[in-house]
Amino acid sequence: MNRVMLLEALKVRQTEDLADLLTPTVPKKDKPSVLRPVEIFKGKLPDRKSETEKAPYIVNAVLNSNFYRDPGEEPTSEVTVRSTLCVYNENNEEGTLMLLNLLERLRISYTKNPIVDGVFECLFDKEHPIQDLIYPDETMPFFMADQVTVWSLPPVEREVRKWL
Repeated sequence: MNRVMLLEALKVRQTEDLADLLTPTVPKKDKPSVLRPVEIFKGKLPDRKSETEKAPYIVNAVLNSNFYRDPGEEPTSEVTVRSTLCVYNENNEEGTLMLLNLLERLRISYTKNPIVDGVFECLFDKEHPIQDLIYPDETMPFFMADQVTVWSLPPVEREVRKWL
């Protein structure tokens, strides 16, 4: 199991968790805003224009990774994922609450069931808290936040004799 698989598993999980939460889209020149579920992306948005055109969305990106093995112990793989959330709303209060609702849905999902795809585990303890950062800038009608989570990956099995 690797980091790419983790991002794919998060996309599936978040899509399921947020499927019933419909939020406004950015109106186009010839089309009014419609309600739809959040679109999930892995790593980056497709292009620069997507920052405003794709809302509502979440971009899951690997922030950092730690791989280590203490003598006599199983290897440990921890991956920190930054989920950048963006919603669109013409109403300042509603936009803020929509963003908080998305953050809460994900946090509750990970704490209720921290295992994703049967192999990745969301670590949420004092050393690995789920962290939310709501962007303080005035960006209305776009509202953004980051949610940072730490995930453990299954260990990679050693291929050399155990006594070495």
